[in-house]
Amino acid sequence: MKRSMRIAAMIAAGTLLGWSTLARADGYVTGGTQYWYQSLEEAKYQEFREVPQGLFIESFLYRNPLLGGHVRAWGANLLRSDEYIAGDFHKPRWTAEVSYRETPHNLSFVSSTGYAFVEPGIQTLPDALQSAVQTGPDASDVTILSDFLNNARPLDLGIRTDALGARLKGRPGQGFKFEIAGSRRNRSGYKAYGGSFGFNNVVETAEPVRQSMAQGEAKVTYTKKKLTMEGLFGLSAFDNHEGTLTFDNPNRLVDSVSAPSRGRIDLYPDNRQWRVGANLALMLPHRSSLDGAFEYAQTRQDDSWLPYTINSAVFARTDSFPLPGTNTNGRVDLTTINLRFTTHPFAHVGGTLRFRDHHYDNKTPVHTLAGQVPYDGSWAAGEVETHPVSNRQTVSGADLNWSPIRQASLYGTAEFTHREHTYREIGADNELAGEGKLVLRPKTWLTAMGRYRYGDRDADELDIEEYETDTGALEEQPGLRRFDVASRIQNLGEASLSWTGMSSLATTLNFRYLRNEYHETVMGLQDDMQKSAAVDVVYTPSDRIDLEGTFGYAWIYTNQASRTSNVGVPVQADTLNWRARLYDEIVNATGNVGFHATKKVDLNLTYFYERSPGTYRLTSVKLTPPAQDLPGTWYRRQGVGTELRYKLTTVADAALRWAWEEYDANDFASQDIPLLLVTGSTRAIFLGDNTQDYIANAVSLVVTRRF
Repeated sequence: MKRSMRIAAMIAAGTLLGWSTLARADGYVTGGTQYWYQSLEEAKYQEFREVPQGLFIESFLYRNPLLGGHVRAWGANLLRSDEYIAGDFHKPRWTAEVSYRETPHNLSFVSSTGYAFVEPGIQTLPDALQSAVQTGPDASDVTILSDFLNNARPLDLGIRTDALGARLKGRPGQGFKFEIAGSRRNRSGYKAYGGSFGFNNVVETAEPVRQSMAQGEAKVTYTKKKLTMEGLFGLSAFDNHEGTLTFDNPNRLVDSVSAPSRGRIDLYPDNRQWRVGANLALMLPHRSSLDGAFEYAQTRQDDSWLPYTINSAVFARTDSFPLPGTNTNGRVDLTTINLRFTTHPFAHVGGTLRFRDHHYDNKTPVHTLAGQVPYDGSWAAGEVETHPVSNRQTVSGADLNWSPIRQASLYGTAEFTHREHTYREIGADNELAGEGKLVLRPKTWLTAMGRYRYGDRDADELDIEEYETDTGALEEQPGLRRFDVASRIQNLGEASLSWTGMSSLATTLNFRYLRNEYHETVMGLQDDMQKSAAVDVVYTPSDRIDLEGTFGYAWIYTNQASRTSNVGVPVQADTLNWRARLYDEIVNATGNVGFHATKKVDLNLTYFYERSPGTYRLTSVKLTPPAQDLPGTWYRRQGVGTELRYKLTTVADAALRWAWEEYDANDFASQDIPLLLVTGSTRAIFLGDNTQDYIANAVSLVVTRRF
């Protein structure tokens, strides 16, 4: 079907070319045919794209006068899962635009599942299999499940997003402008979901993704002399067409307490949001301006609650524990205020005062449940209270810039941030930060920049009650501080150098350093560090040769402390402490050579390289047995491409392309994963979405026709 549609598109493109020669249109169409081969069916090769096999239309552009205006249409990858099409119609006072984009995210082409999908969200196993495993001895379990999974049906994992957008902009006159925009995104596919019926019974199923997101916004702007005012109104909606996921337990056919025959989870709830906003910009004397923005949004969700459990054996014992309501009745009010005063009292001096307040106010009622049913197993009595989490962040800052001479500019910033959190172990924190930047331009062809920022975040005292149950028993280690609210010292430095001293050579260097130290944290993230450097070189030794290359390196380090404790109440013993130091490196490089051989022949060569090894060091001083390092990981991807382009006529080119790509991976967490894992009494079923090494080659013939 796809191939026939592509052939039809090629015919339509040819018709368009023929008609365009009689009209006043201009543009181009690029299409051709391609063959490619991949050694193993690893999804990484087509992770966010579709590599065409056979006929394809790579891109097109069409422009033509129409009804006193201009119409345009353009697109890429027609009739593929990564296609993009857009167009607009423009007249002097208004413009209408429309666009459509498909974006794939392929996760695995080698996964499989033993579940049958009655519906995408209802996944079942044969009753005979569940019964045989339930009644058979352990040795039979392994044989029965292995035979069944070895014949499981293939199931590709991945998500496709289709986005349709439209926009209308106009200038009716007298200082008024308006803009109306709308979009709709549909997402569909499957991704892996790890379910559990207890620590000894784990299953990996395919979570269905069937979602729609719609958004609309209208803005009106009025400008008169030194005043600009804008008002906006918007609506957003999220609909999840598969609200639940139900899956059978491979070890059980009949419900019993602690051993359900199936499990069920609630997926992402539908929600709606409306928002209003106003912006004001006022030009003041002495080269000053005042800008203000206000936005209020309200989000609601009222999806119906599911029962405590789908296990009929447990339900029979919990009839006296009704749910406290029928839905969450969720509501969040979001308020944002932005104020900015900017002035340049002197030619070389400027400054800005700014204030921002962002308030996420969760007004969802608190619900108290009589208990819960972990893993759809047995009833656990005891009140469970929901936490409608809120937060607020207020930022006040002042910026100053000074250019004493044309060759130098100085920038300074002082900033104070106050944050509040509800239902968190730390209720509030304050951060004072300062920043300085120097830009030097000693020559027109040389620019240097240096920037440094220091921040000191001081957290309030720990609210130990957030780590305790209703009875006062600890459920978290009291020394734990989560990194997003913990006290922290931050140092950030950046530098860059740009040189264009030769007409044929341009070079840019960039450096970055980031260090966060959580100096009051006993357990949790202790410190992290990021270092990166990059260089970009463009060299044109002659009119016939163009050279370009980039190289980047990043080093990421985190240091985390924790304590081993596998009982209900955390054990507080230093002998159980351990530490994890994680190191990640990211190396990337690109190269491009362009050679203009003759007036009709061009040759282009490209190369890319990506490598990202990871090291995981675990240590302990008193722990027995001592902590052991995790196996390291290693990913590498590289590719070469060539294009030989020949000018057929003044309006047509032909190109012959060849591309080679190699992917290598070494990761214990994503390779050699069996469909069935048996460890003692544990039974784990997986989808088998393993990462695979591959080599791919592609050759194509492409023709571009301009009109």
